Amino acid sequence: MKYFTPFLLMCTCIVFILFYPYNVTKKSSSFIEEVYIKDKAGAYQIYSQYKGEILEKYNIKIKVKKQNIKNQKTYLEVFDINNEIIKQNQTFFNSQESLFIELSSLSSDEIFLEYSNLKNKKVDFDYNIYNSIEYNFFNKNEKLLFGLCYGIMFCSFLYYGIIFLTSKEKSFLYYSLMQFFVICTLVSFKNHGSYSPSEQSLLDIFENLSFIFTLLFAQSVLYIKEKHKQINKFLDFIIYLHFVDLVLILIFKVSILYLYIPIFTAFIIPVFLAIHVYLLGNKSALIYLLGWSLIFISIFFYSNKIFLIDTLYLLHIVMPLESLILSFALGIKLKKVISEKNENEQLLIHSLKLATTGEMINNIAHQWKQPLNHISFISMDLGLSNEDKDLSKEYLGKKLEEIDIQIDFMANTIDTFSDFYLNKKKKSFFCIKECVQNSLFILDSLIKANNIKIDFSFVQYKKIHGFENEYAQVILNIISNSKDAFIKNTIKKPEIKIEIYKKDEKFITRISDNAGGIKENEIHKIFDSYYTSKKQGSGIGLYMSKMIINKHFKGEIRAYNENAGACFEIVI
Repeated sequence: MKYFTPFLLMCTCIVFILFYPYNVTKKSSSFIEEVYIKDKAGAYQIYSQYKGEILEKYNIKIKVKKQNIKNQKTYLEVFDINNEIIKQNQTFFNSQESLFIELSSLSSDEIFLEYSNLKNKKVDFDYNIYNSIEYNFFNKNEKLLFGLCYGIMFCSFLYYGIIFLTSKEKSFLYYSLMQFFVICTLVSFKNHGSYSPSEQSLLDIFENLSFIFTLLFAQSVLYIKEKHKQINKFLDFIIYLHFVDLVLILIFKVSILYLYIPIFTAFIIPVFLAIHVYLLGNKSALIYLLGWSLIFISIFFYSNKIFLIDTLYLLHIVMPLESLILSFALGIKLKKVISEKNENEQLLIHSLKLATTGEMINNIAHQWKQPLNHISFISMDLGLSNEDKDLSKEYLGKKLEEIDIQIDFMANTIDTFSDFYLNKKKKSFFCIKECVQNSLFILDSLIKANNIKIDFSFVQYKKIHGFENEYAQVILNIISNSKDAFIKNTIKKPEIKIEIYKKDEKFITRISDNAGGIKENEIHKIFDSYYTSKKQGSGIGLYMSKMIINKHFKGEIRAYNENAGACFEIVI
């Protein structure tokens, strides 16, 4: 059953392409037998065989199949944008840029129209056939229909354009631009074929750009480039052809590519891509398959003027429907992108912690060295006292108490480091002062090894809600950077000053040093991802610090130079 839907859609597409001339009847041919044209002095010839020329005046004859009309209301629309029709043998009624007549009211089976070519352009006659539903609903309400269509698609263009700016996910950009150029294409479409060279070239440019971004969107959202390299080569070739055709349009004022292939073939490519990807197990491709199948069939209808309603109206119904379907699919993708981004952030934070694992182990070893030595001395003392038979109950109790104190100190050290490395899943309330103190405790051996003086003071502090180990990570990153700057600049008396105070209802943790400060041409870039001034730096420390404070604590972190060094402020 899982292969039934894509298989059915694929078969439908193939039937449309291969068997269309034999099993589909155009609506216009049911009511119009033939259209003829002649200039003022010549004889009538079949219009479909007529090679467009510039005629000052010409006549059109439309031969109607009255026997097929019977009692059903059928309307003929003839386009007259420039008011070029000067005579007719039937009574028409005007509607905007067209003339309408009910075919059942004809007094004869022939309609004669006389034209005066006011704009001196090539003759380009076209018409439409409407049933009563089309005429009474779609034609009379086309402004509402078109407005809804453009409104839905413009919202998709705008929304996913903004999403791209925040997520940097290319598929959202391609979809946004695809929607924009499809809107431009629909606005450029007319109900008839009377286009000037500049209008035709503009329409072809919009169509080409719509195809290009449709294919780029399909390539991105179906992961063709990453997972289907052979198919991707073919897809790149098709995209390249469209770019070449864009250049040719600028030269020849018409699409060369779509002079030789039907326009709907461009949309069958994403249909088959979606089928292929779905059959390989990507179930989300089914939604894209539905959307692209709708657009393919509608373009096919438009190209061949097939359907019970006018194909231009069909386009303005199907295009926003396709937009809503793909928007729904992208909504699912957006949720997945956000989830993956959050997971990546947590992994990046964790990897940042692991990057300092060697230093942390050294710190633990240093913290344990003294209490282990103390316990060793106590053990030796107790052994000697026992040999000398000078081990009183009171003396033994005192030494055991000293051992307990040292063991408690070691246990607290382990707890502090464990809390730092533990990837907590739930937020909790914690004290800023205690968090800073724990961070200094972790860095104690590093601070002592580099003879760094710490001046820690607090005027006010509070409990905040969040991940304590992440806040501690920010403190560690800043102090670690100061330590590196001390070493790099060979500062003789390194000093770090830490203050916690309240200002304008916000609590600020201020960390400053005397390491020489940050270069002025770099200070605005230090929080950028992967930017580093260190030879072996990763460039993620301060970037992740900013992400943690901005996103997880809804605060801000800023840096500036003052006096002899750099100053960082964490504002929450």
